[in-house]
Amino acid sequence: MSKNVGDATASAYTFGLPTYSQIYCTPQSIAIVKTDGTAWSGDVKLTGTGSEPKTVFDLVSTTYPDTIAFKVETTFPGSFTHTSAQATITIGCGSYDITSATAITPQFVTHGSSSVGFTLPAYSSA
Repeated sequence: MSKNVGDATASAYTFGLPTYSQIYCTPQSIAIVKTDGTAWSGDVKLTGTGSEPKTVFDLVSTTYPDTIAFKVETTFPGSFTHTSAQATITIGCGSYDITSATAITPQFVTHGSSSVGFTLPAYSSA
């Protein structure tokens, strides 16, 4: 999934609840975890909205480019958990052009005699 810097943060990721066949196996909670399945630590990148089990997650920020890799852990009754496959949200800079740098040849401008002067960046006079 891709976003651009400055995009809206609401409803950035929606998780489809696992299908269950027994009423006693209804999901109780959903949490964002690291890609290794451990609890998220450090800066919070996604926050769940609504009541448990949360299925819609907002990005905290799209201010800077970032790549957020995570998994979703679903907890069922009896502390049974299931961890999803990895998901990734990339916040990029959108469309942009990089122009080639133009080499600047300095100019020597004399002052008085030809051996005394100033070295200046290239310029054109109007």
